[in-house]
Amino acid sequence: MGSNLVSLPPGISIRPLTEAEFPLASGPEGVIWPRGSILIGAWRGEKLVGRIGVLVLPHIEGLHVDESERESFGSIARALHQAVESASMELGRPAVFAYVPADKSGMGAYLQRDGYKRIEMELWGKALGTEEE
Repeated sequence: MGSNLVSLPPGISIRPLTEAEFPLASGPEGVIWPRGSILIGAWRGEKLVGRIGVLVLPHIEGLHVDESERESFGSIARALHQAVESASMELGRPAVFAYVPADKSGMGAYLQRDGYKRIEMELWGKALGTEEE
């Protein structure tokens, strides 16, 4: 798995972690890897000496309230958010994220009123298996 792409130091192997091994990969950041994450480890024997993963972020998306119900938007939207947050927790996802386009500050204000905190970071992406640059 990937180890044929680079020359590894002697005694190091690359293999995925099982979900039972996820706690080994918390690292200095204390990452709690939710079910469904993809974790790849660098192993020296039975010791995990490096890791990288794809954290499947539970991203809240698609909130919509019909125009005919706009007077009740706040209560309907809050009820929908609470329901999807509860469903996420039941699936073992202790946190959710919501992306807000930079030009949609009103969406951010709504999320803040609903208990969301802004996380200062840049979002980077890469299309895999394509020739895009």
